Amino acid sequence: MSSGFFAGIFSFCFGFLAISSAHAIVYDPIEVGFGETNASLDQTDPIDDEDRFFDYYQVTLDGNALVLITIFSEDFDTFLEITTPEGEVISNDDFGGSTDSGYEMWPDQEGEYQIRVTSYSSGESGEYTLHVTEVGPGQLGELHEFSELFEGVVTEHGAGPASEMGASLWFEASAGEQMHFRVTSPDFDTVIQLTGPGGINWSNDDANDLGPNGTDSLLDSTIDALAPTTGLYHLIITPYGSVGNGAFVVASTVESPVIVEENQETPSMSFAGSEGNGRMYGVFVGIGDYPNDGSDLYACDDDATFAAQAFRARGLMGESDQIVLTNENASIEQVTNALQWLVTTSESDDVIVFFYSGHGGVRPAAENEPYDIDGTDETLYLYDGHLTDTAFTNDLEELNADTALVVLDACQSGGFARDFVSQPGRIGIFSSDEDVLSDTAEPYLAGGYVSYFFREAVIGFADGRPADGLLLAGEFTDFFIEGFVE
Repeated sequence: MSSGFFAGIFSFCFGFLAISSAHAIVYDPIEVGFGETNASLDQTDPIDDEDRFFDYYQVTLDGNALVLITIFSEDFDTFLEITTPEGEVISNDDFGGSTDSGYEMWPDQEGEYQIRVTSYSSGESGEYTLHVTEVGPGQLGELHEFSELFEGVVTEHGAGPASEMGASLWFEASAGEQMHFRVTSPDFDTVIQLTGPGGINWSNDDANDLGPNGTDSLLDSTIDALAPTTGLYHLIITPYGSVGNGAFVVASTVESPVIVEENQETPSMSFAGSEGNGRMYGVFVGIGDYPNDGSDLYACDDDATFAAQAFRARGLMGESDQIVLTNENASIEQVTNALQWLVTTSESDDVIVFFYSGHGGVRPAAENEPYDIDGTDETLYLYDGHLTDTAFTNDLEELNADTALVVLDACQSGGFARDFVSQPGRIGIFSSDEDVLSDTAEPYLAGGYVSYFFREAVIGFADGRPADGLLLAGEFTDFFIEGFVE
């Protein structure tokens, strides 16, 4: 895991397309080179499975230069599909927030690339222009340094290659570096797109935040991207819907990757928290063997052990950064002491994790408890008794860490949400609502399903939107919705 913590393919078979019940017609692609092709979609063109007219082109690329493929039309909403020599299909609908389409790539292989021009909706027709533009070495323009503030202007623009739609800047990054771009404008609604070697692509329209000083527009744009390979990265700034123009400012930063060196348990540098300036500490509790007959649970003790191992395997915690309590060691006193250790050890930039897998329960709440409006306390059933949600929250009341993650795989565990997650910077994952039982997860060789998906998330499977080595809270919770809930 690097930099911090919490802070399409579909197949289209070109060739044989069923046009009528009587015949299958083979459509050969039209050979095009670099430059401009003017054509139209109309009723003389073939129709795909979605009742859209389409034209079919082919271009030969040698992989030695950046290539811009764009479609512009004033008559219809364009849709672009590119098929690589290996059969991967790349598509684009609204490039730069407009109804035009485009894709910028540095081909990673020599060969014939298929281009399909169609419309977004069925039955649309009209004239269009296809641009295939090669940008060779020496034509890229000046490289910009990260951390240097850049002020530019987007002028009125019309149809043209992607680099002419707005303004563009080039940056050079090394593999593993974390790139950050913030584009602001007082004059227009910004859209930004970042492309890199091999055709990798990121885009953002509205960042929906006011920036570090609280003075930016919600319509400004931000991209955080991990450079997968060393090379040149191209940032394109356009107005949304191709409407508007004016001044803009680009603020950019780059951070070196967080690496666990040989003979180290965790990175020597800070890597966790909302700003990447903290460390991680965790308490992992699991009980499979209870002292009372008939209360044992399958593999819940292993859940805690494996979760702690996952954090160590990813270099997020060393052995001194975590406490693991299983079975007879998971007493009320020892768990309470472990919670106190989290309070005294962590600082404001840090991230703390509390994980529990075992029995949960309910009991009458004390009078005048503000969060337990139903008159009950939900509990963690530890080895020698119950720890209530109220006591748990009180034990962490003096916590300094800005970010706290609580993962409870137990019956009725959702009752802890009102007490703990109501505070800012608190993230809760619960295997059940406060009045619902939880299921065991023998098919996954885990005590509980939340426990299994928690391990998967930490190992790296939750880092997917985008897959950039930075695990955000939204990615983490989305992973549970898609995995655990389904």
